[in-house]
Amino acid sequence: MRYVSLKNTSLTYFNSKGKISEFTGSSKYNVFNDEIILKEKKPSSGIESTRATTDFLQSIIDTNSQHDIAKRLKQNFDILLDVCILAAFNEIDELKRLAMLSDALKKLRFCGEDTFISIAQTESLQEDKNKHYYKIQPERSSEKKINKTKVKGKMNALFNLKCSRKFMAFYSVSFPSGTNDDEAFICWNYFLTCLRKKFNLTNYVWISERQKNGILHFHMLTNNYMPILSINRAMAIIINNQVIKGLMKWGESSIDKFNGVDVDSIFNSKRHKKTGKNMNPAEIRNWIAKYVTKYVTKNNDKFIHLCWHCSRSISILFVSTIVFLAESVKITSYLPTLRHLYFHVKSDFNDVWIFLFVPPPHLFDKIKIYNDLIFAEHEPVNSRKSLKIKLNSTTL
Repeated sequence: MRYVSLKNTSLTYFNSKGKISEFTGSSKYNVFNDEIILKEKKPSSGIESTRATTDFLQSIIDTNSQHDIAKRLKQNFDILLDVCILAAFNEIDELKRLAMLSDALKKLRFCGEDTFISIAQTESLQEDKNKHYYKIQPERSSEKKINKTKVKGKMNALFNLKCSRKFMAFYSVSFPSGTNDDEAFICWNYFLTCLRKKFNLTNYVWISERQKNGILHFHMLTNNYMPILSINRAMAIIINNQVIKGLMKWGESSIDKFNGVDVDSIFNSKRHKKTGKNMNPAEIRNWIAKYVTKYVTKNNDKFIHLCWHCSRSISILFVSTIVFLAESVKITSYLPTLRHLYFHVKSDFNDVWIFLFVPPPHLFDKIKIYNDLIFAEHEPVNSRKSLKIKLNSTTL
């Protein structure tokens, strides 16, 4: 069947079989008939498909069968040879049987004492090795790149939450000169752990970026308020602990001079104030959304460590809407028809139209409602277990 997927950044046409969730992007939920349903966890069998399982078992059976046949052929040949010797090779029928067994044995390759493998079986095993599930997969590159589509989707999901409309902060964390990637990533992990335990950091998306001087630094978007002086001091202590262990160097900085943690309030942005424009809250949200996502768009660097991540409360949020192609007019009628406003990418599997404009916000009203529902259900303060959340429910 033909479907259309709408994201904040693109519109995608694709084919699929079976029933598809009305909203996608959540690590935990699907939506069917206006109802949020917990995804089923299916254990992995370790083999890619039923076909692979069948072929693999059959090859084992064939190997054992051929092995037994080869042993019986050799035994019958030896017995028949003794019979022919006793008969002075005068029995024609016995000689014919002996010749047939001899031909069969010539087609066998000796691989050890009393062990024979037929040429046909060797070829069949080689065919199995050439199949996809038996092939040795190439090693994955140790370098990692940011998945821009996923990061933008999660940032937009966090940004559009109801609780994010009151407060949203954008943090930038830098390190002393001379810090390598391993040192920066270790400090960043310690820092996130400290923020979660002591400063109530629960909802966030972070990405890594390389500065012009080659040093790694991080950006984080969150709707949790944290005192900047305290968390800046926390990072200074973390770096200083690494310096004491001999794992890092302060360079020109020190524990008292360090001021590498910078914060900017989204709705009272110092960067926005520099423009001198007067914007309403909706315009500020669109402007800052562009500003935040530009860090993702321009980031083409490669990293040896995890280069982006989000909290569990954000990973469960939906990022795209899916409708039948016949119902796509509900979406496309609100989008411009000018070709130069899109960047078109087509493949054998899908047809993607990337937006070069900000789509109308009302197209995402329903997905915002669903995200607010599941976010409220799983806030750390009021965490409660539930398999289903109905859209028309008045209480959760």
